[in-house]
Amino acid sequence: MKAANPQAFDYLTEERIVEQVDGQMVAAEERPLVVINETTPAGLKGEVAAEEIEMPVLGQVAVVGMSVLFVFLAAQHTAESIYYEKRIGSFRRLMAAPISRAALMSGKLLPNFILTLIQVIVLMLVGVFIIPLIGVPSLNLSQNPFGVVLASLIIALCSTSLGIFIAGIARTESQVGGFSNALLWMAGILGGSMVPVFLFPEGLDKIARVVPHYWANQTLFDLIFRGATLSDVGPSLLVLLGFSALFFLVGIWRFEFD
Repeated sequence: MKAANPQAFDYLTEERIVEQVDGQMVAAEERPLVVINETTPAGLKGEVAAEEIEMPVLGQVAVVGMSVLFVFLAAQHTAESIYYEKRIGSFRRLMAAPISRAALMSGKLLPNFILTLIQVIVLMLVGVFIIPLIGVPSLNLSQNPFGVVLASLIIALCSTSLGIFIAGIARTESQVGGFSNALLWMAGILGGSMVPVFLFPEGLDKIARVVPHYWANQTLFDLIFRGATLSDVGPSLLVLLGFSALFFLVGIWRFEFD
């Protein structure tokens, strides 16, 4: 066979094989079949280095989501405390004084706001100091501590205002419990407190934007896990402030003080 075609075996020499492999390696580097591009999460505009972005584990995500859920569940306590004041006649006596309804309800908002804020602080401390005891990495709040504090204040304000809203639309104390259970749990599920929004079916993530829980979750996720700055989460904080104002005004308008 070699005698019939001696040049055919010249292509099987070691030198020719090495030369061909080298040529294919060069071609693969110049024109790769697969290209992997590393990108920064949307909304950060490439301002945060990739090494600064922390990839959260499931336990960390659950702590943040449950924190938002429980903070908003405190709205039920706010609504119940308002109805208790109404039942014992406090509002009737206070309305005799030259004081506006907004000022009167603001007085109820402040102590409940402080209690809700304490709850936020406790839940965040659990994420930092307690969950590492069960093998889950602690929450890193040091990337933007001022942003986390400001977001916590606004989330607590929104929760307290939501309690005033529930008190305004309820007509009896029993309705407060019913509305709270239905509204707060459904909003928590829809807002991504139990299952992250990015796991939602297409379209449902857009509907989630109608509840404040969504904006609270996204704000904390951006600040704690995605290395976002205060300017990055500014729009979300403004939305939460808008919810707070809406809940407060509707609650005052609908609540029967006498």
